[in-house]
Amino acid sequence: EFLHGEQAAAAAESGKHVLCEKPMASTLEQADAMLVAASRANVRLMIAHSRRFTPRYMRAHEMVEDGAIGRPVLVRENERRPRVSAASVHIPGWRPDPGKQSTWYAQASYSPGTVFHIGVHEFDLFRWFAGSDAESVYMEAKITAPDQEVPDTVTIQVRFKNGVLGACDIFNHAPIGYPNHHELEVFGTDGVVRSRDFDSLAVTSFGRDGARFPTATESLLLVRDAYWLEQRLFFESILKDTPVPLDPREARAALELSLAAIESARSGQHVSLPLHS
Repeated sequence: EFLHGEQAAAAAESGKHVLCEKPMASTLEQADAMLVAASRANVRLMIAHSRRFTPRYMRAHEMVEDGAIGRPVLVRENERRPRVSAASVHIPGWRPDPGKQSTWYAQASYSPGTVFHIGVHEFDLFRWFAGSDAESVYMEAKITAPDQEVPDTVTIQVRFKNGVLGACDIFNHAPIGYPNHHELEVFGTDGVVRSRDFDSLAVTSFGRDGARFPTATESLLLVRDAYWLEQRLFFESILKDTPVPLDPREARAALELSLAAIESARSGQHVSLPLHS
């Protein structure tokens, strides 16, 4: 993530279409430079927010858009991940400082921590399901692992301009072997839609007529399909000369929320958006 802005802008300036991993960049200035470079070179720029292309989230969003739960009121996304030690990572370049026992995203020189490489997912989902820009964000953060230089545990609250609330807890230091866990719940005026990993009830809705359960869930649980789909749609946008399926300005907005959350944790205050340089 600490290299995205510079490398993506350089690639765009050289006339290359760019599909960049999230988060978009380290700063809003870098993100804006990427947007300008892509526009000037007339190339495609897309940020790979994979959860927009994950079947269970797509199905949940479709249900919300169709009015299955009425008007959204609260979006919750909780995430738990097992701790990844440097010793378990065998990919060259993942340890920019071999003298440290943590991976690069646990080192302050390279990453602000969990809210950046994981939280940006939640912020993008919040905006997608809320259907609105954020008004303010509040975050508390904590370091729990002895070799962590940046927070691995956060709790976040977001208020959107249309009144929808967002709430999120992320714990990135579960024991090794603990399964990755993501749970999305969207509460509306007329019901609830819930999506959970590794759950036989991958997408469940609760409304005035009771609970509705999916008849088949296998395809909804396959995370790998998200990467295939986002890449296919990106390539199709190039071949067919159509807009990319996810506007990079959406990714900039998720980045802005991450940066605002970091400022909130530092100051102990709610931070209003948009941010001002």
